[in-house]
Amino acid sequence: MLAFVFAIALSFASVTLGADPEYDYIKIGDSWEEIDAQECESGATSCQVRLAPGTPPLDVYDNENDAQPKPGDGTVFELY
Repeated sequence: MLAFVFAIALSFASVTLGADPEYDYIKIGDSWEEIDAQECESGATSCQVRLAPGTPPLDVYDNENDAQPKPGDGTVFELY
């Protein structure tokens, strides 16, 4: 019985690692902002988005606090 209770407790304590397929993230200053998932083609550069005309592109990440952005092919997606 104790093993059963322990197994249930562990199921609530587990953390799901991996990307949420519906959302990506950008970092603005020190804050992470959730955006709709971008369909970036794999390439030698990072996946990037632009929030407004004439603004610098921002790297796109699969998860908050990721060290590396999603790979991209140089396309900058416009979110405006």
